[in-house]
Amino acid sequence: MKQVNKILISLLASIVGFFLCATSVFAVETTGVTVSRSYDGYSYQAHTTTAVYFGVATGTTAVEASSSRPAGYMGAASSLYNGSGVLVDVNVQYSQSSTNSILVLATGSVGSANRFFTSGTAYIYRTNGTYSSFNVPASPYATLSMEGLPPSGVTDDGLTYGSGLISLIQTDEKHVDLVSAIGQSGFEGYVMYTDLVSATIASSPLEALTEFASEHDVLIPLYNLDGEVIDSFAVHCGGVPQNS
Repeated sequence: MKQVNKILISLLASIVGFFLCATSVFAVETTGVTVSRSYDGYSYQAHTTTAVYFGVATGTTAVEASSSRPAGYMGAASSLYNGSGVLVDVNVQYSQSSTNSILVLATGSVGSANRFFTSGTAYIYRTNGTYSSFNVPASPYATLSMEGLPPSGVTDDGLTYGSGLISLIQTDEKHVDLVSAIGQSGFEGYVMYTDLVSATIASSPLEALTEFASEHDVLIPLYNLDGEVIDSFAVHCGGVPQNS
């Protein structure tokens, strides 16, 4: 019996060792710089994390307050991009109970891409009755390259377009008007940055606790550079953040 136990323990150790090695080979995770903000006597810290493993890419935005905040008072949006800065997925959630932290997850299939990064936005409800938002720095990737970016420029209507990476490397925090994205049917095109903002920010804690209480998709148009709608892009909204 002791010999059998030794064999089982040895086998179990081998299996665990295999998965640990597999994880180190097939999993990559990076975390962005933590940013801090203070509003109405409360301090907030936020950061993004991106992980690529077993054919799936995930991007998270984590927001933590100095003390517990009421339901609906904190929200976050996670935007997952591939290495070329093409938008893959967006998820936005608001706290559905009193909490001091939330974690919002965006996901995507690795497919032919092997590089991803995540940018985030935090939403904080203020005493003046509105939400303030701040950008959360993108998670870094050592292999991230400026090569192979989608075309960028200005349309005939004066709208800037290009990779979401362009916005992230600018120092003035301006966004391109048309962000490169992949639609639900797999078409590559552009979504209006203003459409993304409209789909992700609540107007009040009441809306955060009603409209964002259950998971649903908000479909926004995917355009070509001629202004024609060629597909739709799904912004995933609602549900309970993972650690609220």
